[in-house]
Amino acid sequence: MYALEMVNVTKNYGKFKALDNLNLKVKKGQIYGFLGKNGAGKTTTLKIITGLIKNYQGSVKIFGEDLNSKNIFKYTGSLVETPSFYSNLTVLENLFLLSQYKNVEKSKIHKVMSYFDLKKYSKVKFSNLSLGNKQRVGLANCLLHDPEIIILDEPTNGLDPEGINEIRNFIKKLSKDFGKTILISSHLLSEIQQIADFLSIIHDGQIKEEIETQKLISKSNSYLLKTNDLHKTSSILNDIKIKNFISENKKISVNSDEESISNIIKILIEKNIKIYEFFKEENYLENHFLKIIRNNSIDL
Repeated sequence: MYALEMVNVTKNYGKFKALDNLNLKVKKGQIYGFLGKNGAGKTTTLKIITGLIKNYQGSVKIFGEDLNSKNIFKYTGSLVETPSFYSNLTVLENLFLLSQYKNVEKSKIHKVMSYFDLKKYSKVKFSNLSLGNKQRVGLANCLLHDPEIIILDEPTNGLDPEGINEIRNFIKKLSKDFGKTILISSHLLSEIQQIADFLSIIHDGQIKEEIETQKLISKSNSYLLKTNDLHKTSSILNDIKIKNFISENKKISVNSDEESISNIIKILIEKNIKIYEFFKEENYLENHFLKIIRNNSIDL
């Protein structure tokens, strides 16, 4: 049983198709990164999961239970877009009010405030908090009723580097310390890869790729070659059982470690191949993402 499963979910806004038969499966305890450019369908997906959008086609289940079940919200906590609290109330007053809505004991408020280091701000009005501290209050609210799944939409958006690092560490701790399943969206690949165990790329309302983050990162060990004969070079690479290479744009991209790439260069020279250019490919992960959303096929 998956913590979250979406099957053929479609959402239209008039003639605009925000989600197009989207399929998504998230395992229990996983930090699942949801990656896509602005307007790709990330927020629409998260709003459906959190019950903010109800008029859609398809199936959404949380731990095997249909999303429309009246008990479903005991499983989920969310921070979608920006934290929304009463600006004229203090941090403690806001969390106390929300704990009443969620039927949570008052003692739980102090626990989550301690966890997110918010006790020193307990009497500060929400409007007077920094953006980073507002995000912390949002995360504290997510954890109040001890949900199994936490859903976060761009939680580091607008934060300075220190705030980004702090929120990133909190998210990792929620998974490690509490075993929470976390679905986190972002348009920043560099940010997602530091948090998520697994990620999917969404574009035009469809999942274009799903992959383990470490597998994708391992692919970043990529080298570019430009030779006098790309066809012969490709043939030689096939002959010596090099599988992870792509021939395009008059260059060959090879995924390999430094020792193996050294042997490849040696063999090519022995085969009278002239090497005009050889360098490690920069920004591989970003380039990979761009290729996916531009519908270029990549073999992983």
